[in-house]
Amino acid sequence: MGLHIAVGIKWVPNTEQVRFDPVRKTMIREGVESIVNPPDLNAVELALQLRDRYGGSVTVMSMGPPSAKAGLELAVSMGADKGILISDRAFAGADTLATSYVLARAIEMLEDVDLALFGEETIDSSTGHVGPGVSVLLGWPQIAYMTRFISYDPRRRVVRAERRLDEGVELVEAELPAVMTVSVGINIPRPPTLRGKLRARKPGVIEVWDHRYMGFNPECIGLRGSPTIVKEIEIIEPPPRQGEIIDGSDPERAAEWLVEKLRALGVV
Repeated sequence: MGLHIAVGIKWVPNTEQVRFDPVRKTMIREGVESIVNPPDLNAVELALQLRDRYGGSVTVMSMGPPSAKAGLELAVSMGADKGILISDRAFAGADTLATSYVLARAIEMLEDVDLALFGEETIDSSTGHVGPGVSVLLGWPQIAYMTRFISYDPRRRVVRAERRLDEGVELVEAELPAVMTVSVGINIPRPPTLRGKLRARKPGVIEVWDHRYMGFNPECIGLRGSPTIVKEIEIIEPPPRQGEIIDGSDPERAAEWLVEKLRALGVV
């Protein structure tokens, strides 16, 4: 019968252009170029590979501002069947708990999801909380920081995967429905196609859900529903870099020069 796979992606600001509001202590996204969080594209690619192999469908969802629709259009143009943009001013300022709550509720509303995939972390916060948070709220088993998908057994409805730990490699098995977070570099995301780009613009392919449609209490979402408190933000400027270019035609002399420089700087 195939797999219905839900993939969570995040529309993140370019980390080189990040600014913070010192009063609200939140990230300023207006006027900053955004992209799809790179590990999330690895999750989309894995979902498409699993659908192509086992059948089923791929639904990609993102909680964010209206501009996040561009990220969903990219995922659909890669081959995803459907996109859901969860967008409402009421969601603004959400921490990872409030975000996990909204995404878990969205997956429940889809009703027949077998597998939920997320990137391991986001480049704007690097917490790695959302995938595991969704698994806890749904009561589903999870495989976090997966480095290789091994197999899916339709008869037993079990997935097997591999993840690398400091002390070795761990093989993990989980019964569906389950949540998996995908490590960056696990695959090479396919490029969008022209046909996919045209399909992404068709009415109904990408739906927009707000908090009223999803039936949320405003006190449970967004900034008001986020227990995380940022007490202080300190902007640290990177130190100036120094560099010199030397003639490398004489490797022995170049090595002596390098050692002398490192000794002068107290490095060796």
